[in-house]
Amino acid sequence: MSITIKDIARKLNISYATVSRALNDRYGVDPHTREKILKAAREMNYLPNAIARGLVNQQTETIGLVIPDITNPFFPEVALGIEDRAGEEGYSVFLCNTNWEQDRELRYLSLLREKRVDGIILAPVSGKTPSNREYDRVEAPLVFVSEARRGMGKSYVTIDNVQGGCIATEHLIRKGYTRIGFFGAAEDELTSGERYQGYAKALRDAGMQEREKYVRFGDYRTNTGSRLITELIGNGD
Repeated sequence: MSITIKDIARKLNISYATVSRALNDRYGVDPHTREKILKAAREMNYLPNAIARGLVNQQTETIGLVIPDITNPFFPEVALGIEDRAGEEGYSVFLCNTNWEQDRELRYLSLLREKRVDGIILAPVSGKTPSNREYDRVEAPLVFVSEARRGMGKSYVTIDNVQGGCIATEHLIRKGYTRIGFFGAAEDELTSGERYQGYAKALRDAGMQEREKYVRFGDYRTNTGSRLITELIGNGD
């Protein structure tokens, strides 16, 4: 059975309120009494009840991070940056991996709401514009990362995908390549669609014609990329 503040109070024959103030570093406790309480807490292996404290303070000092694929090299770097910065501010991070499943994403959002996290950072499964209903249920601040959900009244951190697609294509053109393909996720998926726009723009600006057979859409999984590459090679290219 876990040790409670009341157990410490009974052991020392000190009021529950005094023990609580001492353990929470609040004023009104004699220094000698405070030290005695802290020593007893260490000896009794007392651990604060973070859930109860969070209900009182309306703050749990936790952040939920929901990402679609922990094996994708991009997302571990994002997670590392978030965890490092959160740790500097005294926050812990709950990491949730959705495996590109929309239902799992929604379940994690519901779970994090139950945990009363102070905020959620979400890399959504799909860049397609969804109903706002599920995201509006999240009372804590919600920030999108990787995929920008525009027009939802939510904050987001992302990159200029159109410019990125353009720069990548221009690099290949400068290297002298003329048969330049594009692989992306679903054609109507936001990030992939924006990158495709950049790809097509760079070809047009260079006076090159886009070839439909060099454009493939699938998803962000490694095996999908492998399949699309194999299909393109099989066409003699």
